[in-house]
Formats: sequence, C-alpha cells, structure tokens
Amino acid sequence: MIKPVELIEYQTQIFDSSDFVRDGRVELNPEAQTKGGIALRWAKGKLELQAGGVIGIIPLNDDFILEVRTRVPVARVEEIVRRSGSTSFVSLSHDRGFSVSEQDFVRVDDLIAARFNAVLEELSFEGLYKTYERRTDRGSSPRGQIQPGPTLLSLRTSLRPQAHFEHFARTIDNELNRLLVAAAYLILATLENQRGRRREMHARIQMFDGVRRMPARRPWRIGALPANRPVLEQAVEIARLILLRNGVRFFGQGSVKLPSFLINMEDVFENYVRSVLQTSAHLAGVEVLNGNHKPPAGAASEIFETAGPLGNHTTQPDVVIRRDGTVLCVGDVKYKPCPKQPDRANLEQVLVYGLAYGAPKTLLVYPCAEGQATSIEFLGRVRGIACYKATLQLMNASLDDEELRFCELLAGVLEQP
Repeated sequence: MIKPVELIEYQTQIFDSSDFVRDGRVELNPEAQTKGGIALRWAKGKLELQAGGVIGIIPLNDDFILEVRTRVPVARVEEIVRRSGSTSFVSLSHDRGFSVSEQDFVRVDDLIAARFNAVLEELSFEGLYKTYERRTDRGSSPRGQIQPGPTLLSLRTSLRPQAHFEHFARTIDNELNRLLVAAAYLILATLENQRGRRREMHARIQMFDGVRRMPARRPWRIGALPANRPVLEQAVEIARLILLRNGVRFFGQGSVKLPSFLINMEDVFENYVRSVLQTSAHLAGVEVLNGNHKPPAGAASEIFETAGPLGNHTTQPDVVIRRDGTVLCVGDVKYKPCPKQPDRANLEQVLVYGLAYGAPKTLLVYPCAEGQATSIEFLGRVRGIACYKATLQLMNASLDDEELRFCELLAGVLEQP
C-alpha cells in the first residue's frame, strides 16, 4: 500500500534507510530529483529528503508518494498561478485524476492536448462508440418493418416495385462522437505552430469520418456511458474540459486523468510580481520589462561596457523599470521568505544589475514571512545606488489590496530623488 507523505516547500522529512534502500541501492524515482527538486542527504543511517520550491504530487518509489505544498492556502496558490499567467509546468511520467475548475485556475492546455491525443489513439483500438438509429429505406430485399402504404403505392406506380421498410442500423454519427470531434477541432486550432502535433490530431480526426461536425458551443446531451468503456469515459471527460475551456484544480483528486505535473513556485512568483507591476494603474507611466529576455521583447543587457578578451556576461534581472528609455530601477524576485537582511549574495547580485544598467535604484522582492506585512524598506546606498527590500503578503484575505499597497509603495520609491 502506498503511503502518502506531506511536506511544506523547503521542509525536510527523515526516513528510515530501509524505506528506500533495496539490495544496497537507493530506490527513488529519478524524477523526484531531476524534476521535483528533491534533495537527498544521509545522516546517521537515516535518509533526509528536503523539498525545494517545486510543488505537486511526486511518486518517490513503490511505497511512498510525496505531496509538496506551499505555506500559502491551496486556493490562493491557484489564484497566484492564474494571475501570473504561467502556462509552463513540469509533467511527470505517471497519470493521476484531477478535478475540474470552472474558475479556470490552472490552465494546462499542452498537457490536455497531449492527453486527449493519446486517449483518442487508444480509442481507435478499443473502437468508436456506436448507437442505433432508425432508417427508412426501400429495395427488393427488405429487412426490419415493412411500411404497407408506401409499399402498395410503389407496387401500383413503379415499373420496378420495391418494398419500403424501416430498420435500425449502427452508426458512429451520434452526439457523443460529435462531442469528441468538436473538441479535437478546438485543440487543432491551438496547434498552429506545432506541425507534428497537428498531424497527430488530424490523424485522430480522420477516425471519425462520417461524424458530422457540430459547433463547439452547444448544449451537449450525453447519456450514461457503457461501464466497460474506460477509455471512452476518459475521452468524454477531457472533451468536456476542452469545450468548456475550464482548468483543473492542482491538489485533490478528480475524474479527469492527466499526466501529473509540478509547479515551480519560484518561476510563478517571479511572473506574478512582474504581472502585478505591469498591470498597475500606479505604474502606468513606466515600462516594466523582463530582463531574462533580449530586446525588444525584454531588457537583458551585458555586464561590461567594454569587454576584455575573455568576453562578456549577460545580466538577467527579473524586473527592469524604465521611463522614456531611462532605467529607473532594476529588481530581482526571490520566492523564499526573507525575515531579516537579505543574503549578501542577493545584495551583490542586484547591485551588479544596478551598475550594469546605470540604475539609481535596485529592488529585491520576497513573499512575506510570518509576521511580515507588505512593505518596501530602504537597505542602504552604494556609490549612488539605493537598494530596497520589498515584501508582498500572499496570505491575507484580499490579494487585490496587497497588490495595490505594493504598487503604491513602489511608485513612491520611484519618485524619490
């Protein structure tokens, strides 16, 4: 029986070595370390597992499954992910059941498209769903129920008398398959720049030759499905998810099977902070750019104005704030709470950014630790560069109020000489 283990991000759990060591080897799912950010340490015959900034459900081995959560409530995590605009998640090689979120909290369109393609391929081996429909026909070899009136009329008026009859025939042109086709075309429309994926989805659509294509937005009436068709059931669940344009709940269990995926909260928090600044009315007169990307989309630069024979290095601040082409502030976003003075390495990093960009102000942004409130504090000045530390409260009831407070404070800092 698999034992669930829960950890908070960056927290440590100690296991007995026998839980993971078999025949002198450590049995640990490689994805736990390569994708899950799990760190391993041995201490006095015990195995110490430390979670990182990646959250999600991670199988450790055949006996243990690890659920890494944040300090922030689940609903708030989903809301931050949605507001961050993050769509890049790390998928694992095993599936699990997700519940649907009508609020569209977590969008995993690529995973849904890949899973839908795989399920339709399985369905091609299992066989398409067929129903019986009543058909009216005529011919010399009738079957089913003969229609006396039209048949007698045909006998009197036709040179080649034929019987008119009604019968039931199996067909794939039914509401359920129309639902699957509508979802497949909707997925196809999102794969404009992915030729390989488009070819795969075209192949899946060809399976349904003879099924009428219906509008994607319509009241779909799907009755009870056969109990012995699990692949069909999954195809319908995912098709509904696609057509309703819903997301999924990150934690908890549900009926929609997708590849299990992880969220890197460091990336999410960085995207979230940048999104908050870019959409703030208080910062409407400035540009907020991503220094991780090269111009013109971003604002990456180089450290040295004049590079030596060994070359140059690229600086990649998370946030570059400028007005009319002049850089006002550069900042870096750190997901791990910082209750006191920032680490020297973080300070040195952001000060190098300030020097490289000629920025008069630098900013380090952290989520609030316990007891902290949304604030911006002056840390000091070096060679004319003012350094600030910002904390953003993610736990309070109104995320909107905290975002507003954060942007008001930053706008005030930017106006200071």
